Amino acid sequence: MLLILAAVSGNVYSAMTDQWSRIEVGDLVVYTDLGADEGAALGRHLLHFRDAIVEFPYPVEEQLNPRAPALELLVFARRKDFTRLMKTRHFAAFTQPGLRRTLLVIAPSGSTAGLYRNARHEYVHYHLRNHPTGYPVWFDEGLAVMLEYLQFDNDSTTARLDTAALFKRYTGRVQERWSPSLGKLLNTTRFDHWSYERLTRFYGLMGQFTHFLYFGQLAGFTDYREALTRHLMQRGPNLATDLATSNTRLARQFEQYRQRTKPDIEIAVEPQTYPVRAQVMSAVARDRVLARAAEEANPAHAIQLYQSIARNSDINADAYVDLARAQLSSGDQTSAAESLSRAEEIMTTPSAHYLLGRASLLSAQCRFDDLPRCRQLWQQASSLIRRALEIDPERTDGMYSQGVIELYRGRPGIAVNYLKAAYGYAPWAPRLNYHLGECLRLLGDPTARIYLGNALAWSHEKHWQEIAQSSLDRLDAGD
Repeated sequence: MLLILAAVSGNVYSAMTDQWSRIEVGDLVVYTDLGADEGAALGRHLLHFRDAIVEFPYPVEEQLNPRAPALELLVFARRKDFTRLMKTRHFAAFTQPGLRRTLLVIAPSGSTAGLYRNARHEYVHYHLRNHPTGYPVWFDEGLAVMLEYLQFDNDSTTARLDTAALFKRYTGRVQERWSPSLGKLLNTTRFDHWSYERLTRFYGLMGQFTHFLYFGQLAGFTDYREALTRHLMQRGPNLATDLATSNTRLARQFEQYRQRTKPDIEIAVEPQTYPVRAQVMSAVARDRVLARAAEEANPAHAIQLYQSIARNSDINADAYVDLARAQLSSGDQTSAAESLSRAEEIMTTPSAHYLLGRASLLSAQCRFDDLPRCRQLWQQASSLIRRALEIDPERTDGMYSQGVIELYRGRPGIAVNYLKAAYGYAPWAPRLNYHLGECLRLLGDPTARIYLGNALAWSHEKHWQEIAQSSLDRLDAGD
């Protein structure tokens, strides 16, 4: 399921229009105040794009994980609203993977074509990061940039890669004294702290470099496709080595490729017709999505929105559980306990959502401290999680929470089973990748590096980036 939201309101933002629409397009759902026609058109475009990329050369041809979390896409009508909510000026979009749903947040563009291009970029991330072990950052971003330039009409039987536009995106040299070399770019693990100029270079070069690796043989260069496939599937530590070359030679070939006439790439697409349904949405439902979008990037703002939702939905216990979860994530256990107590007061029967919220509060009070009190809290939390999973066996966050508790209890051998089960549903969630990687590290499994690296690359929160890096450092030190 794909959700698209445009503009914001509630107590924090001013609504652009009086009516918001919920538009179903096939298996996608669009939330927008841009109008039903615009929302339906964007939904149809992404569905046709999804159909097109499964015909693209490996590894994009792999099908999406059938158990992957629902994908939700928020597109803002005003740039300032996106900037204020997400607290960023450098990025045009964010993707926030979760255990139950993945939230894709996109700023408005100056044109429909620009908006669609941003949506295509983020959809490629969603597709790739649901791979069993993910892909290295350079390829994750490079393929997303390259496929931004896949051009097609919704009723066309052919999609064309606009290679000329891709190679106009960045025209500087591959090797620049003032910026990282190609070899260093290929070892990138995160770039959220980079300058705008360095980001522009990274995106442009990695999109072009991916094109070179896929199609260079059509222009007389070495055919790297088979070796690239092995490198990506095995998560090799050094691309140049796996390609049986050196970074210097690879950079030289790439620069030569950039100066030559590139091949035109076309793929066949089978047009599909998707039914459309639209209805008016409520302000509470809209603001709940906005709060979720802000939880990592702007937690104080998320709490403010959740508080407003709870006040306006005073009989909805889940609204207070959502508020408690946000408060707990920000480290405010006292307020989280108060919100959960309010939820308990107004509910008739404890829901799985509430039970997991209460379990999270208990387990948050002790982490990696093997004290009698902690053991008692973990046991209580575990009991709540089991009750929640009896109510809703598909609660991936329950599987994850049980795994984390077992890890806290010093039982990584048991924890890893719960975490792997959750990972089958949500391989893109950074915190899940961290805890699974930490379990594997403690068990002496070298694949821990893959999951800890994913956690480092995909988390937007500094705290989780730091602990992922710490675990990687301990792995390198043999601790």
